[in-house]
Amino acid sequence: MDQLAATGADIASAYLLLGILMTAIVLALLIVFFVSPKAFPRKEYMGAVWPLFKRHFWLLLAIVIIQQVLANLPSAITGVAQGLFSLGENEPISAILSFVAMIVIVTILQAGLVGIMLTVVSGGTPRLGDLFSKTRVFWRYLGCSILYGLITVGGFFLLVFPGVIWFLKFSLWSYFIVDKNAGVIEALKMSSQATKGYKPSLFVLYIYLMSLNLLGLSALFVGFFVTAPMTLLILAWVYRRLSGGVGTPSAVPKP
Repeated sequence: MDQLAATGADIASAYLLLGILMTAIVLALLIVFFVSPKAFPRKEYMGAVWPLFKRHFWLLLAIVIIQQVLANLPSAITGVAQGLFSLGENEPISAILSFVAMIVIVTILQAGLVGIMLTVVSGGTPRLGDLFSKTRVFWRYLGCSILYGLITVGGFFLLVFPGVIWFLKFSLWSYFIVDKNAGVIEALKMSSQATKGYKPSLFVLYIYLMSLNLLGLSALFVGFFVTAPMTLLILAWVYRRLSGGVGTPSAVPKP
């Protein structure tokens, strides 16, 4: 009897999760087709980004695949370390090695991705090796990433609203580090200046992009290979639009 009740509870939970997922997908569809931030008309940024996406499709697809492969490297490194040093799975040094490897790989790839997307929206032709070309900003990128995360999380603890505002206010920091060669605090200040007056539109845009990626994931994950690079290109386009007159001349090579 208890086993039957447990089975019934599992089925009910599965239906509940399915219902939540379907509701989320329907909402995502409504947002994607009917919501457009005022300051960034969908026709404008899609008209600018879509031809670039088609032109560099295979490169962008390769980038997404490489990301997925490299994301598993920390686990592989941990496994090798466990074999070499006869470490148990729960050994602190294993967890530390895996965490450090993940941080290094993710930071290098994210900085490289920002550089590639900026090159694309500027009309240039990036190379696959550009993924690893921004190591010079590694420490600044990592430091600003941590500081931005702390600021945002701290804001969410302050009744959520400040966290949303600060998330939007400083959301362009990575572009200023890669593009303008800015320092940690300087990048946050530049982002604050660039996003001034645009936070409501940025909020709507981020909701739109989250919905777009949800639809990509719901299509057996295949659609994500389209929506993920498209999202990155749109954000780079928004940065280019908002960053005019902010900071020093661009460090991105011109075509």
